[in-house]
Amino acid sequence: MTTQECVDYLIVNEGFGAVCARRGHVRIRFRPFMLTEEAFCGVGFLLFKMPWRRAVASIYLADGWRDEILPWDCIGAVERIKEVVLQHQPRLGDKVLRRMRPLHDIPRGSGMDWVFSKWRENPQLPQLAGLEDWQLPYADGLGSRYAWIDAFGTNCDLVMAEVGSGFPEPVRRILRLAVGKPLEAQADGDFGRYCVEAYGKAARTGQPLLEDIDAIITPVDGQPVRRRYSRLILPFRVSPERARLLGISFENPTVNLRRRGAG
Repeated sequence: MTTQECVDYLIVNEGFGAVCARRGHVRIRFRPFMLTEEAFCGVGFLLFKMPWRRAVASIYLADGWRDEILPWDCIGAVERIKEVVLQHQPRLGDKVLRRMRPLHDIPRGSGMDWVFSKWRENPQLPQLAGLEDWQLPYADGLGSRYAWIDAFGTNCDLVMAEVGSGFPEPVRRILRLAVGKPLEAQADGDFGRYCVEAYGKAARTGQPLLEDIDAIITPVDGQPVRRRYSRLILPFRVSPERARLLGISFENPTVNLRRRGAG
């Protein structure tokens, strides 16, 4: 991995910000959804401390990097960066709120950590047979809260392949009804669309995705259920045209994205 690739990884996945200064020109690189408070403060400190004539923000969004010229004064530049970051925070009125987490937040020694280490050793699956045996060592540690999603073709069509038995009963009913169907075809359409977005991103990028989720899910009986949990998606490549995505989660009552100032 080159130095540039390492910096990009830290910005995109770990919430870092990067500042590069040359001959009075400054470039600030960050991902709004991930930028930590410490990184934001560090960027602001450097903008006030160093002399510069022109500043450009390189902002990582869903479709890649986008450049924007910042205001010419320090206060204006910092305020614009703050505005961009806030624009990409969860909205309290949404049914499914999400907050991306850096991968180093995976609890050490947990079942999730064990599976992540296996993925890092080998993100390729030569065949689908035997996956049930492979998942047994961690199923108990995760309380069997997992789902396998199949991804097909260049359009990344997603199908719910298998659901574990450890989810809360209302959630398990929703998920089991979707087994064998397109991922978006869930009883709660909003939750289905969120799943397509999250799993589709992992399938297309080939990178794991760790998120906190605060979701209000409406099952077939019409009684809304609020679920707060942390979930890791691991993309395993089966063939050039097929991937299998493993979603593993644990209930996390500390996740509360609906209070003011969360995210």
